[in-house]
Amino acid sequence: MIMSSKRTVTKVRLVDVGFDTSELANLLKDIYGCEILSEDSGKDDDIGGEEIVHIFSDFDSEAFREFVERSPEKLVISSTLVRSSYRQSEPLPFPRPRRPLYCEFLKNYNIVARASNQAEQSSWASIIRYMGGHVRQTPDTNTSFLVTDIAGGKAYRRQVSLGQKVLLPSWLEECWAHRDDLEFDPTNSEIISKYRIGVFEKLKIFVYGFSPDEEKDIKENVLQNRGLIVEDSLEATYCVVGTSTLDPSSLPTFKDQLLVTNEWVWTSINAQYCAKAEPYHPGPPYPQNAGGRYHPRRRHLPTWRLTALIILKQRDRKRVTTEPPIYACEYELFKNEVLWSRFSILHDATISNLMKMCVLPSQKPYQF
Repeated sequence: MIMSSKRTVTKVRLVDVGFDTSELANLLKDIYGCEILSEDSGKDDDIGGEEIVHIFSDFDSEAFREFVERSPEKLVISSTLVRSSYRQSEPLPFPRPRRPLYCEFLKNYNIVARASNQAEQSSWASIIRYMGGHVRQTPDTNTSFLVTDIAGGKAYRRQVSLGQKVLLPSWLEECWAHRDDLEFDPTNSEIISKYRIGVFEKLKIFVYGFSPDEEKDIKENVLQNRGLIVEDSLEATYCVVGTSTLDPSSLPTFKDQLLVTNEWVWTSINAQYCAKAEPYHPGPPYPQNAGGRYHPRRRHLPTWRLTALIILKQRDRKRVTTEPPIYACEYELFKNEVLWSRFSILHDATISNLMKMCVLPSQKPYQF
């Protein structure tokens, strides 16, 4: 019999577990020492001072939805959780009120979800909790993943600045689709890479003021990184604009769009996350970005210098790893070039070693 020093499941009720319940009942009685109660064994869920755990085979069923709507405070787990716990020689997890537990794929993971509407937000949060994950409101140093469908917003900026992963909602869908697969690992490197958010995910980008070849190159790279190209500046999220030989009278109409140079595109692709717009504002005659500031004396650092600065930032925060630094576009450090002086005083050998880890302008972006 598998026992635990934690709170133990001792009484269960098989509510909706399919036709063949003998295997499940034997596991519960013989392995976990549970008493199996019938549906009419009592009106209260507090029999002998111990709460009953209700078991369902499917959390997408009408029976489950009606049960939790009628009695949200009751304790619920799935038959899959019983089998997986037995297979791993683990005690049955004791669920919490209002937190039905289907599996523990996401156990010990803190996840922030950002959906475009409240219905999706609620659905994603429920799925995360069904799989044992913890839903957090805002990213912090303990956040494992941000789930969102657009490369933007405060939560996205915060998650990237912390050097943490941003995933598409299709990752949650994949995890839930495999909820009965005891071999499935939702956090292996292939799955995470597959569902990592695109650099320009769902961003509408307008390109203006470049030669035909330059414009084609920018558009192709935006599309390859899941951005959308629009032909009307007023429909855009970002406007990528050229800064040479422009006639102010010929400028398109801009409203609340974020204006950036093409350097924003290349830095974002190199870093594999969408960079902030402010450091890449093209300056006059273009209007200022809403809520942003133009710094006419700021000269953008080369990509390899940005990456080197991030290495220093990671070192300061004790986050140095053997993986390539990929969050260069997001740390506040690179916004102010004066901080470059911290790097320039390092020993030449240290500089040389750091440069070997960087993406130089002449190289292709690092492939993840």
